[in-house]
Amino acid sequence: MNSCNILVVEDHADSAEMLQRLLARTPGWHVQTAGSIEEAIAKLDATRFDMLLCDLALPDGDGCDLIKQIHDRRPVDQRIKGIAVTGHAYPADEARSRAAGFLSHVTKPYDIEQIVSLLKKHC
Repeated sequence: MNSCNILVVEDHADSAEMLQRLLARTPGWHVQTAGSIEEAIAKLDATRFDMLLCDLALPDGDGCDLIKQIHDRRPVDQRIKGIAVTGHAYPADEARSRAAGFLSHVTKPYDIEQIVSLLKKHC
């Protein structure tokens, strides 16, 4: 298994902690969490991450805006891959998250095996 640095951006502390614990069980995966866009940007500036697992509804903005901002700041070959995790399940929501730059759109309540499978595919 390859090494993969994952940033989970989730404002619900219990959900973030659960995701961190479950994902960190995979050998080679290093998982950090952020509870807001501001915290996520600070961590992304300090550490190189391979994957972003991001809630779309955050207290200080929108996950789609976050991934656009990240991509605007980096060359194409250095852009982080992202998976949107959200309660927004309409087709228009998925189209919006993909247009923003997310590779996948997973709706809540999510299946952790689905997330692990997607991360394994893209890490």
